[in-house]
Amino acid sequence: MSDKFRQQSELEKSLKTKLKHLIPLLLLAACTVNKDSDTAPTPPLYPQPTTVELNTGEGYILNTSTGNTIQPIIIESGDTLITGIPIPA
Repeated sequence: MSDKFRQQSELEKSLKTKLKHLIPLLLLAACTVNKDSDTAPTPPLYPQPTTVELNTGEGYILNTSTGNTIQPIIIESGDTLITGIPIPA
């Protein structure tokens, strides 16, 4: 039984010494990677935004970001609320 224990402890010591030398070598290898070889640009995460010309004369019928129709806002009296008009100061 003591012979097995001795073999196991020698194996553990051997592995520990190998790891002591292997870990610094791996760190050195990781730090010396050539960064110039990875010159391909990364693709954008999101698509570029679309710009829409401002239409103050007629307004908009479609929501340019979702494509849904824009419903008019009707107040309690039944009139349509006009939006986008500057408030006089």
